[in-house]
Order: sequence, then C-alpha cells, then structure tokens
Amino acid sequence: MIKLIGNRVIIARERPIEKTLHGVYLPEQSQDTRNVGLVIEIGDTVPVKYLHQRVIFPPMVGEEMIYEGVESVLLFYPEIIALL
Repeated sequence: MIKLIGNRVIIARERPIEKTLHGVYLPEQSQDTRNVGLVIEIGDTVPVKYLHQRVIFPPMVGEEMIYEGVESVLLFYPEIIALL
C-alpha cells in the first residue's frame, strides 16, 4: 500500500478497445492507450470525491507504473480533465 503525499492520485487505466462495435478485432498496434481510468488512491490533500471515480486525464501526462498488478498512472489531481 502506498501513502501518497499532497495532491497526487493513482489512476488505473482502462483496457484498450480490442474490437469494434461490428465485432472486428483490432491488432495490438492499432489499439490506443486509453486516457480514461479509475482513481484508486488519493493523496492527503485530494478531495475524497475523486476516490473510486472514473476520470479522463490528458495523454502523455504523469508517471506510468504498475500498482498492485494493474497498469496505472501517477499524476497530480488538478491534471484530471473530467469526472465521468
């Protein structure tokens, strides 16, 4: 378990779309890295409303990491674009 300091959050990325609405499977090279995920940990100054919320965050922001076996991103919560 990580104790985050300040206004940082850990977001578990959603898995990329593997097939289209019509059932066509996409090769791995065609799958986009998702910038949507679930906030799984928050720092001590982050409002609790962010915990366990689906969010959109900018691509290419934050530190990529594996947290508890899940592909995640560590970033500052003001960088979150929207709550879903």
